[in-house]
Amino acid sequence: MTKKLRYYLAHPILRRYEVREKELEFEEKTGIELINPFYDTYERDDMKEIDAGKIKPWDRNLDYIRIVEKDLKAIDSCIGIIAYVCKEYSIGTYMELWYGMTKGKIIYIVTPSCSTHPWLKYVTHKTSGKIVKSFKELEEILK
Repeated sequence: MTKKLRYYLAHPILRRYEVREKELEFEEKTGIELINPFYDTYERDDMKEIDAGKIKPWDRNLDYIRIVEKDLKAIDSCIGIIAYVCKEYSIGTYMELWYGMTKGKIIYIVTPSCSTHPWLKYVTHKTSGKIVKSFKELEEILK
């Protein structure tokens, strides 16, 4: 039995619904498993409070050790990272990219607007990854 390819899916928390739709479609079309930290790694009770407007995604009372260590463990379990990068602020996404690069993971970046940024070019170059403008374009590369 062939083992399914697994990539960690890094993206801004505020874009998680939009990215989730694209993720599920991508998985269906490619057969590649994407590990989404907001849905797949463990139960994030804080998501319910964030969605209800009770706390902010960067609330100081979040269990940051548990969140980060679960994300790192998920990245370690994957062959690479696929990151959705937009002009929206997302420190977590950039930290995940850097961690993945230091661990020798291949990195693909999907970005409709930031494809020439030096740091994004650097991490994809160092990991033999690519920058693409859409998930559809990434599907073609990873077929």
